[in-house]
Amino acid sequence: PFNPFVKFDFSLPSISEVNVSVYDIHGNHTETLLNGVKTAGYYNVTWNADSHPTGIYFIQFRSGYVIKTMKVILIK
Repeated sequence: PFNPFVKFDFSLPSISEVNVSVYDIHGNHTETLLNGVKTAGYYNVTWNADSHPTGIYFIQFRSGYVIKTMKVILIK
């Protein structure tokens, strides 16, 4: 659970196209947090969900062949 900020870290072994997006419980795209090319290294992304209602959301990370999804619960 978080209110209203959630932060997560990731690392890239080489230069990659990266997309980090947020979806609501119904699978609707809510927000794009990051979309672009990143060099190798360590990064963090913070989502400010202050303008979104309480509920369950999914943050999806895509880079190359890697897709990871994290479930988060926004409680206000």
